[in-house]
Amino acid sequence: MTTIRPISASIVGIVVVSTLTACGGGGEGTNDNTNTVDTNANIYGASAGKSSATSSAFTTIESTKPAILNDWMHQMVESERLRGVAIAQPRPVIRETVTQNPPSFAWPLHKFTQPNQAVRYSLQIRFPDGSVQSFWSDYNWYLPRTKFPAGNYAWRVVAPKLGAKGVDDIGMWRPFTITDDAKPLFDDAKLAVVATDQSWFNAVSSMAHPRIISDTYLQSLRPQFLNQRLAVWNEIKRKVALQASDPAKAPPQADMSNANWVIQLPQTVNTEQDRIEMAAMVWRMQKNSSVPAEQAAAATALNDLKARTFNLASWSTEDLDGQGSGDDSAVRNLLWALVLGYDNLYPDLTSSERDYLINVIATRASQLENRVIGPNRSVEHYPLDSSAAVGAYALSAATAVMAGDMSGGVIHPQFDAGKFARYVPMAYSFLHASGGDDGGFGNGGGYGLFDLNNMYPYYDALGTVTGVDPYRLQKLRNSMEYQLFSRPAGGASQAPFGDGTTVEGPQVPYYAYWWATRLPGQISNWMATVYPVAATHSRLARTLLSPPVVPVPASTPGVTELSKLFKNTGTVYMHSSLTDPQRASVHFKSSPFGSYNHSHADQNSFVVSDQGKALLIDSGYYDYFLSPHSKGWYRQTKAHNAITYNGGQGQRITINGLSSDYSAAGAIVGYADTGEFTISTGDATPAYDAPITRARRTIVYLRKNLVLVHDDLAASTPVRWEWNFHTLTNPQLTGDASGTVKVVNGAASACIKQIGGDRFTTLGVNANFPVDPAMSFTQQYHGTWSIPSPTAQWQSVMLVDIGCKETTEPTVATSGDNITVAIGSKQFRFTRNALPAYAN
Repeated sequence: MTTIRPISASIVGIVVVSTLTACGGGGEGTNDNTNTVDTNANIYGASAGKSSATSSAFTTIESTKPAILNDWMHQMVESERLRGVAIAQPRPVIRETVTQNPPSFAWPLHKFTQPNQAVRYSLQIRFPDGSVQSFWSDYNWYLPRTKFPAGNYAWRVVAPKLGAKGVDDIGMWRPFTITDDAKPLFDDAKLAVVATDQSWFNAVSSMAHPRIISDTYLQSLRPQFLNQRLAVWNEIKRKVALQASDPAKAPPQADMSNANWVIQLPQTVNTEQDRIEMAAMVWRMQKNSSVPAEQAAAATALNDLKARTFNLASWSTEDLDGQGSGDDSAVRNLLWALVLGYDNLYPDLTSSERDYLINVIATRASQLENRVIGPNRSVEHYPLDSSAAVGAYALSAATAVMAGDMSGGVIHPQFDAGKFARYVPMAYSFLHASGGDDGGFGNGGGYGLFDLNNMYPYYDALGTVTGVDPYRLQKLRNSMEYQLFSRPAGGASQAPFGDGTTVEGPQVPYYAYWWATRLPGQISNWMATVYPVAATHSRLARTLLSPPVVPVPASTPGVTELSKLFKNTGTVYMHSSLTDPQRASVHFKSSPFGSYNHSHADQNSFVVSDQGKALLIDSGYYDYFLSPHSKGWYRQTKAHNAITYNGGQGQRITINGLSSDYSAAGAIVGYADTGEFTISTGDATPAYDAPITRARRTIVYLRKNLVLVHDDLAASTPVRWEWNFHTLTNPQLTGDASGTVKVVNGAASACIKQIGGDRFTTLGVNANFPVDPAMSFTQQYHGTWSIPSPTAQWQSVMLVDIGCKETTEPTVATSGDNITVAIGSKQFRFTRNALPAYAN
């Protein structure tokens, strides 16, 4: 009888050794992860690399290698990548299908030779009729102010005298297509208003305050307050009554040596911002009431609103200047809280009070401007600085709300037409660099949600104040598909990978209502049906002030596929169902974002969950950014279900003295989804230092319960390869290291076994972190399969049986460099340094 026993995890370094002998070959593979675009050919044809028959039985999966044009933009991006730095990418990308009209354009910004250097670019667009129009820009982005006809286009950028030795940098033509049904960014009635920066500024600056939530807009929300959002409205009124007895907060004592300072300060500001917004709503909604109790509540709310706004205005602009990593987000939120207070209070302020607040707000806006733009245009050079990117949106929104406001009888220079032209159009054309127009988010799964709390106030304000709705941007509309696949509603499967990941648990419920009211459609309506509006969360004012849209109940998200590739961020999400909370889910990542900013050194890693329980996890905890635990474990390859070698060596997390590394990148180079199964191949070779010369992984997910993991590895000198996995519960082992590892978490389970390739012979498990997180935490388990002797090549196929349901092991046949796995009527062929193939 076979004995099943738990793997002891009480002692670091416990190992189980098999009697099998490892065997591996020598040799080195090469790999080209890009397609070069032939600009002389039909640039609007289908992309290269479609699925092709390799024999009468097998079909190779489609290549998803990104196309390249080796011009100055590509060379600049890649030369900076080699230094570990992320700069602005050309957009639209090559062969992009654009569903926003007009498109937004962005490109890399040349390095400055001196502060405040002036640059000038010529954006050239070739229209479907062959004509070419040029548009000049002093920035590395451009927002057209007219609708384009549908059809095939191409664009390039010429940088006069900005190239080496003062020559012109001339870009190559990048093709893209505008669809017939592309969403208009501007309403027809707005085209004349936005035609020039000056006319747009004139329209906004002539608006009366309050601008963010005008009296007219507030009245349009009144039916929502008294119906679907009644519970939220009642809770806000209750909170405002209570907060009146809790005085406005003084700033926490600055202590940059205290790691908690970076948490405490933003929390204090956020609390005050929430209270300002809630008090403003109670006052404005009830100030004209004929009910004495409501009149009294309005008066109390007005006093509270004014006290908190002027308290924040009194905070030292010298001690808290927003220039450091410890207080930049606090000053950003402080600016916005002041803008909210000023905008809502405006009709009831004296002229001297207005002047005072305008000057304080201008100082805070100038501080934020210096942090995110400055003399070297920081965020335009380096848009993946996540804090600066959010700050740029805050600056754009504040500039719009304050446009044309006067201090001392003249327009304040911080809010004049020049600042408006500088920052408001930028919000529609340049930012959101942590993802592409496909809607994906590449800067950490957790931050894919955190950014909603950060960004939605600015999106909302820009829309109501400027008259141009940012939720019409293609990247935001497509973000609903990302949210759907990365964290389907109703279950516990969360977008993994990177800082802030939720290992196990449901999505934040109130986001669903935010989405359904701002980005209405069947996906968001279904999410709001699963998670209806409630009053049991923070940021209640944002729910209350959502657009006057009533989500339509939906029984499904209206999406038939169960897997989705987000090419721009290198992530694949695979599910057994999108609507069943008991779904099985497999997430796979090989990302061009590398280990940059909030991303980890986790290329070619994957996670698995089932029945609301995490089975194979991203391990570690997000105590704070770049903490000792983060550097010593959380961000490292060995903390993920990924490949390491020689005792835990993995992908780069730092380079050239930088705290993160954009060059440590991966790419999804192949993908196919037949409905019955999904196959995806990632190439993480660039993420590893020498001697690693090839690191490819293919994930095959057969619905509902089987996962094949094929690894194809090579090194210029022999190494000891390691296959890492992580769990929330102590895994069990049947037999020796060549046996089956069983993971059980509640009603869910998974059985893991090597079924093909060069054999691992040793299995070790421990439950310790080399550096503990600076927070309370639950024990996790870390397993590593490895080999006894170094080899220069390694190929392996692992089987993950979700639910441990299989009674018959797949058939595996090896012939030279090919491994063929047969499961029932389906066959999968894996070959060294090649995309896999399948046969039904």
